[in-house]
Amino acid sequence: MDKISFRTVPHTARPGVEVLEILLNGKMVAAIYPDAAVPKSIKIVSAHFGGDLTQGNRFPDGVKMDTGERVSPPIPAVHITFDPRRYRMTPTGIDRSS
Repeated sequence: MDKISFRTVPHTARPGVEVLEILLNGKMVAAIYPDAAVPKSIKIVSAHFGGDLTQGNRFPDGVKMDTGERVSPPIPAVHITFDPRRYRMTPTGIDRSS
């Protein structure tokens, strides 16, 4: 079974800022850190979000929003699956075809 774990590390470009790394089986697949551009917000970044962008969607299929309407207490949540395939960055985004 796959294991997701976490570790905190210093941000490489912003002194004094911590990054929470998300690890899948010991390999980093995403990072969470404070968003410097938007007060009181965070960024979750990854080239390994599961699924692909489909026509008309703003997020890959592996990123799901849950309004919390079906659970008690009704707390909104973001569910993310990871697909740690090899990728390369292109001028138009992430290419995972290789």
